[in-house]
Amino acid sequence: MAYPDDARSILPRALVRGATVSLAAALALATGCTCAESHQPDDAATPDAHVSTHDTGPIGDDGGPRVDTGVTRPDAGGLCTSRSLRAMRIDEFALLDPIEPHAGRSFRIRARYTQPDGCHSRAMTRVEIDEERFVVDVTVRDWVIAGVACTEATREDARLITLRLPSGEWTIRDAREGGTLEYPLRVGPGIRSPCTPGRDSCLQDCDCTGDARCLYAMSPSGPWGYCALPCEEDLDCRDPNAVCAIEAVGGPLSVCSSSPGPCGGVTCPAGYACDAGRCTPTFRLSATTRHACACDAECDPGLACVVGASGSRCEVACPSGGAFCEGLHACGSVDALAVSDAVCGFLGE
Repeated sequence: MAYPDDARSILPRALVRGATVSLAAALALATGCTCAESHQPDDAATPDAHVSTHDTGPIGDDGGPRVDTGVTRPDAGGLCTSRSLRAMRIDEFALLDPIEPHAGRSFRIRARYTQPDGCHSRAMTRVEIDEERFVVDVTVRDWVIAGVACTEATREDARLITLRLPSGEWTIRDAREGGTLEYPLRVGPGIRSPCTPGRDSCLQDCDCTGDARCLYAMSPSGPWGYCALPCEEDLDCRDPNAVCAIEAVGGPLSVCSSSPGPCGGVTCPAGYACDAGRCTPTFRLSATTRHACACDAECDPGLACVVGASGSRCEVACPSGGAFCEGLHACGSVDALAVSDAVCGFLGE
């Protein structure tokens, strides 16, 4: 299973920048439909067969006992909010690059979809590549909050999926149960050119250094290759002095760029603090903090009560594959108690 470097939507920031784990506080005074009645956990929340065995014992990583009081504790507004994964219908696939992709160079596909109300925010996109059948299955997912009134306004969003595929005739598919959308895509053969790191305009990924990819955009003089790190959220950028730029002039969209100041000039979300110019977690992930729950308010700041087919537990609800976790954890799949594959899992598992 592959989890690519997704990128932030190219739509205007005011339309697509969704709430993350602090959404409950922002919606506490809203009125309208009751999300607890209209949104139920989706099958996408079922854990993968390959699971971690870390953080599951009665003793926490910090040496303390596992916390499971059995008491439901609402927040200060009397709300008991939680969230679950929902697979969303993809309305359109489109190639973002201005030229045909070829083997050896990364390219991005835009998956456009609609969020039906304000209780939706982004979750990690699932991408599975079958090189034998030349198929890429894409599942766009949202975190859906329950237990709070939703704003009714719909909003269009898009996820950018970064791929590098062998040459051939490929099909990009909406892998949501009942999804029918398919997008044919030809990937040309690799170019016959030596790798030249630092060249003026890159031709293939090996012309770039580190984790940067060779992405194409339309410049005033025509298509141009740029070495850049695709991103979706600021925490996707590994450089503490970089933020995810959703606008660009003569270059690719949704790539990491220089920050205007410490922590990108933004306030770190709950559970994070600015450290050396980067929002870093102040919480610890252990059996003590990742306990059973019924409400977000029962979890430490930065964690949310994630509901799935096997129960619920305090987890980090990752919107993408960025640096939202602490210690030896990364956004991905974890053990069966986590009931989700879009939360912080133990590295190497």
